Amino acid sequence: MEKPVAVIEFTSRLIRIVVGFTIDEEVYILYALEKPIRPFIENGRIINEDALVEEVKSIANISDPSAKLKIKLTNAVLALPPLGLEIFQTKRILTVINEEGKIDNLDIRNLYTVISRDAVPNDDIVVGVIPEEFILDHERSFKNPPVGESSDSITVNAKVHTLPKSIAESYQTSLTRGGIALRRTFVAPFGVAELLATYQEVPADYILVDIGARLTTISLVGKKKLYGANYINWGGDNITDAIARDFKINISDAEKYKIMYGYDKREMNFEAPVCTSEDENGLPIKRLLSEMNVITKEELDSFIKKLNIAIEELLKDYEPGFRSLPMIVIGGGSQLYGLKEYMEPKVQSKTVKMITPKTIGARSPNFFTCLGLIKANSKFPHLSDDGQQRIRKVTRTNTSEDNL
Repeated sequence: MEKPVAVIEFTSRLIRIVVGFTIDEEVYILYALEKPIRPFIENGRIINEDALVEEVKSIANISDPSAKLKIKLTNAVLALPPLGLEIFQTKRILTVINEEGKIDNLDIRNLYTVISRDAVPNDDIVVGVIPEEFILDHERSFKNPPVGESSDSITVNAKVHTLPKSIAESYQTSLTRGGIALRRTFVAPFGVAELLATYQEVPADYILVDIGARLTTISLVGKKKLYGANYINWGGDNITDAIARDFKINISDAEKYKIMYGYDKREMNFEAPVCTSEDENGLPIKRLLSEMNVITKEELDSFIKKLNIAIEELLKDYEPGFRSLPMIVIGGGSQLYGLKEYMEPKVQSKTVKMITPKTIGARSPNFFTCLGLIKANSKFPHLSDDGQQRIRKVTRTNTSEDNL
């Protein structure tokens, strides 16, 4: 069994932590946590790094009496949003430095270093090097780093992921300033695509839509690999905010009613009241489901307009047939009742399918990114995997709440 790895994801209202490992390509979870935070992230960009750092410090030592679990995080894999993501194909050849002509980790590290230092457009930086094939003398091909094999040279074909420097570094420094070392990074939809590649009901080619609280990302997946991504500044909280505003109720109640009713178009023999609030004169008034449907539909109309524009931008260099690729929808926002039926006639995709994780302990669609990064981390081994323990300590004790 491989060592467990910690994955951390920052969102607009949560820090998500998942500790797990893989066996035979299946992801297993030791622990999963969602820690609410104040709005330190807006539209995928960190706007209050100092405050986020303090939140990171608070999760470095996890103690859960109910699970009799203690975890000390020393380093973690970090999810990055695909804002401004660029994906390049590259090929590099290096001479093997070992006098005996045997490839070791230093040769692989040198390859990655050369690729990472290549000039990239704008003010972007490399956040991921995804090897697809290693080639040695006599055209010998390997999917994994061929450490120990004999060859005078080594060639790698790889995809390179880059992000704007300001976005990538703000996420990375928020983690490290919080006392958790950065093990490696992956852009979120890359990990999700790697996980969904193991789901039989998911096709090889599709459009991936991940609806978060404030941000929705749209990605093109071809032959089970990530080819590009776009995003829109819209999420499930937009509906919550609109309900709270128009019904004059607090955010927590608006969220509760959104989850309870969703976009309910069923024919009923009576007008179902959702709640009671105050009208513009301060008098009590019953708020009806039909009214909430109007509010929700207005927000969904805005969402679908932005979504279709983003898809068109993402696929502008592809043939028209790509617009009809199946759509896979994930994320917390995908759970809205009635969303699938609303979306199907309004997008060009021939099918729309909501998917939830199969991993025990993290069945919520909110956890797709973290589960995907555990899968990606296992599939693409890090150079220091053999010599560095990723989580200093994972123990189950008889801890009680009294002695925390």
